[in-house]
Amino acid sequence: MGNPPLHKQFTAADARRTLRRHGEFMLAAAFALSLLIAEEAWAMSQFFPRRATGEQWALAIAAVLVSLSGNALAFILPASLARPEKFPRPVGAFAIAAGQGMALSILTNVVVFLLLLLLTAFDLDAAYILLKDIYTYTLVAILIHALFYYVRHMHWLYEEFGAADSPAKPIAASGGIALMIFIVAIVFLPLDLQTIQAAPSVLRGIAGLHIYARDLYLLTLALGAYAWHLRWVADH
Repeated sequence: MGNPPLHKQFTAADARRTLRRHGEFMLAAAFALSLLIAEEAWAMSQFFPRRATGEQWALAIAAVLVSLSGNALAFILPASLARPEKFPRPVGAFAIAAGQGMALSILTNVVVFLLLLLLTAFDLDAAYILLKDIYTYTLVAILIHALFYYVRHMHWLYEEFGAADSPAKPIAASGGIALMIFIVAIVFLPLDLQTIQAAPSVLRGIAGLHIYARDLYLLTLALGAYAWHLRWVADH
């Protein structure tokens, strides 16, 4: 009798199961991103009270619901609809799912931006603040989609080949992601500090609360997603 194979063939069915893994984290990520929008809507209603309270609440709730449902669909729908059998390697399906998810998250945040701009009655000062903030939140959503792709790719490598072709590659990839998070943090934090200093003295306290709470939450969210990916990559 010959020696048993060191690993099994990774099939399209295996790829579909890999795509549908981590559903709890997908929903948690969508909820975490919607909390950012809830905080942003609160801040805009405080800084730019251009509408009646009832209208503000309605638009804020609509923005949060769009964020929650849109990002949940962005994480779950492409993974459910992907057809790995159409690709020579499963990573093709993983890449398509990640790309479609990113596109859905971007579209979701465009709608959220318009709703929050409507909340401020299209105030021009609010427009550039929202543009910067929603752009940052979109980058975080894209980062999470990229981490999903990377974790799925590593699932395939380890289940198909037993290991990555080079141990240095996962280390380099994870290190590069960590460096990107660090660079984004040190670039955007000074911009936020300038926003606090430029705010009128009567609003400086609430502006500082909004910005510091938001930035700490953003950093925690990015580090949490990074730790999640490390847990699955290191598990192999």
